[in-house]
Amino acid sequence: MSLKQLIPLTFFILFGFTSSVTAQDLVFSQYYNAPISLNPAFAGNTDYPHFNINYRNQWPTFDAYKSYAASYDQYFYNAKSAIGVMVTSDDLGGGIMKNNNINLTYGYKIEFKDNWQLKIGVSGVFGQTRLDWDQLIFYDQIDPVEGFQETTTSFEIRPTDLATTYFGINTGVLLYNESWYVGTSFYNLNSPYQGFWDSNQEQVGLPIRYSFHSGYTFMIAEENKNQFGTFLTANILATMQAGFVQITPGVAFQRERLIGGLWYRNVINNSDAAIVSLGFMFDNFRVTYSYDITISKLSIGSGGSHEIGIVFNLKNLVPERSRINNCLKLFK
Repeated sequence: MSLKQLIPLTFFILFGFTSSVTAQDLVFSQYYNAPISLNPAFAGNTDYPHFNINYRNQWPTFDAYKSYAASYDQYFYNAKSAIGVMVTSDDLGGGIMKNNNINLTYGYKIEFKDNWQLKIGVSGVFGQTRLDWDQLIFYDQIDPVEGFQETTTSFEIRPTDLATTYFGINTGVLLYNESWYVGTSFYNLNSPYQGFWDSNQEQVGLPIRYSFHSGYTFMIAEENKNQFGTFLTANILATMQAGFVQITPGVAFQRERLIGGLWYRNVINNSDAAIVSLGFMFDNFRVTYSYDITISKLSIGSGGSHEIGIVFNLKNLVPERSRINNCLKLFK
């Protein structure tokens, strides 16, 4: 059995089939270009229609994990409310497992004195997970000397249904002024079940994902009619799920049309990756590419992780009337 065959099988075991190990949610490296996936309170950072497209290819050498996402969100001034829709698709292990879902988000904003604002968001996720059983390789198909034998039939019991549907509930809050933002979110509050076991067997739902995120923006030159502005922002993201803790501090900048950033992702006593991003601003949209430089023991031959984020705004369609503070420019 080759390493490329073994890696997808290992991922399958760890991320969705056994009841002893629970799955982990995807967190984009460019989380600022997929804000609804981080916190439903990020919905409606603009008065005009705001669209995001995301693509992530994690460890391409192993064909381990590919993710696609597209979203729309907008704030409505008169209702003090925001709505958002996000569609995602995940491909695990070269098609061994696929997960598709749609996220519907609602947010409400409260304004205080001294330019402080509070946003509260909730979202519901309708999803389906599918399993391609025929791609799996089990231990009883592997000969100690000859390796994997395609003609050997496994005695593992095939699940009755290889597709499962689920509904998840998420919520979050975001407090900010013109320089600071701080937020927290809770995903999978109802621990939806995504496995394939029969109803008479033990079922372990998706664990709650807790996220904390904060940042400070230094405005160097304000945006005006002919310029995009210049700023530097320091950010930190911490996520916790089923005992798995991930902390990602970093900085991002924008100088007129050029944008970029550098982050460091750490998984408690273990360095995971350094993330480098670079992008360009056009009149109504921006494109950002980022690369995760794997610095853990998995770095040998993994191929790192690639991500592309596209943000598109219809600025000329709706005049902006609400006070969208500069500290959220990275998410707009």
